[in-house]
Amino acid sequence: MPRVGLSLARTIVQDRAAHGPFGSLEGLDRVPGVGPGLLRTIADHASFSGRPVEAPPAGIPSGPRPVTVNVNTADVRELERLPFIGPSLARRIVDSRERHGSFPAVDSLVRVPGLGPGLLGKLRDLVRVRD
Repeated sequence: MPRVGLSLARTIVQDRAAHGPFGSLEGLDRVPGVGPGLLRTIADHASFSGRPVEAPPAGIPSGPRPVTVNVNTADVRELERLPFIGPSLARRIVDSRERHGSFPAVDSLVRVPGLGPGLLGKLRDLVRVRD
């Protein structure tokens, strides 16, 4: 009979912390090591209080959807919350804004070295440019 051991319990907790609540027994299936047998075994013992995280749009990594970020006011840490944006690119976005002023439109982000049209397409719905 499948069971939840200490290692799998830690994996479940880490997944919930990284990706948000499961919301249902089916949502728990996203955790590596949880399969149909285990789900049947725990079905009568598991309860869920959180709503499941909706699947992100194509091209966005799984996990909780980031909030919309204002690139004209965000600091490096806020920018790093966006998918595909690491510390170096976040720093280049802030540096570009400081050198050249606010971004007048989302499309103007392509002036940042390393942020081309492909990446901009993936970020378009997650950024705004209001001052």
